[in-house]
Amino acid sequence: MPNYYASITMTLPKGEVPQRLDSLLDLTSLYKIGEGLDTYSRRNWLSYAIQKCASHYGLQGLSYLSCRAAVLSPKESELAATELSNLLLAIEQDPSSLSALLEQDAWSNQEIHTMLQVDASPWGPLYESDDGDELPYLLSFLKSQVALLRHASSRGLHVTYAQSP
Repeated sequence: MPNYYASITMTLPKGEVPQRLDSLLDLTSLYKIGEGLDTYSRRNWLSYAIQKCASHYGLQGLSYLSCRAAVLSPKESELAATELSNLLLAIEQDPSSLSALLEQDAWSNQEIHTMLQVDASPWGPLYESDDGDELPYLLSFLKSQVALLRHASSRGLHVTYAQSP
């Protein structure tokens, strides 16, 4: 198992979605900086954090983020965006539960509230982090996912997502 996590999330018209999407490599040839959201996290922390959140908060709509590769229709994108928005709202209502869940005690409730108020772009940038293993990186990733999913849904685009093994 690699000691890192990398992913790409892109929006594409239905006709441009690869017929075969099995891994991150299938998206890298289509990816252009600024036209998708790319992530990197050492020690697989981001993947771990997403899975912990999905399990803890009982979220089924985040399952695409635990697949090696996935394609979401515009309707599926809107449903996933709603579920992610609900997750962010739950975090805002009780930030200390997320800190405890992910063992990220260094962040105060006020700091987490401040992070949640920052506007997100579908294309990032994500919180600057050398390792991608901090709470602000996770929150900026989730907020950017919501923005990207809503962008795709409102324009009738499909969302493609792939991650490293």
